[in-house]
Amino acid sequence: MKLKTFVFALVLLSFMGNASAQEKENKDLDAFVKSQVEIDVDQIKSSALEKVLNASFFKVKRTKLYENNGGFTETVLMKTGNGMQELYEPKEFIPSIKKDFKLDGDKASEDFQKVLNLLFDVMGSSKQEIVEQDNRWIFVQNEWFGEKQGYVVITDGEGMIIEIEKSDNIEL
Repeated sequence: MKLKTFVFALVLLSFMGNASAQEKENKDLDAFVKSQVEIDVDQIKSSALEKVLNASFFKVKRTKLYENNGGFTETVLMKTGNGMQELYEPKEFIPSIKKDFKLDGDKASEDFQKVLNLLFDVMGSSKQEIVEQDNRWIFVQNEWFGEKQGYVVITDGEGMIIEIEKSDNIEL
């Protein structure tokens, strides 16, 4: 009986020591990552975002600090009641569009264009356009060698957005 108690105590101590070692490894890893990468997070705020979407948005900038690199990447995070996710394209925020937002005129389309500009990189184009064609809205974000680039948004009969697709060759 004493042998079982002794073995149990050794196993327990080994787990505790292992957990302690793992905790130290995690702290060391955290310190190493902090020495190699700088992360800045800023909330993106806008009245257009508040009118269109039920979500919060954050721009995350990661800067490499090693080897005098200085290179950085930026991404946008979307926070909803379901958690947080990286935002790659507008169709990912369709479930977060406010129920009372309808793409049904100039003001709404301008607000939606502002949302696209805030959340997705626009290459500084002065050639932005908004074109309505029945239940199809075209948001031209840029023109590259004569090709219009942007988003095609499909709405239902009420103006509710049901589909958003990126296009590098928009025809008007």
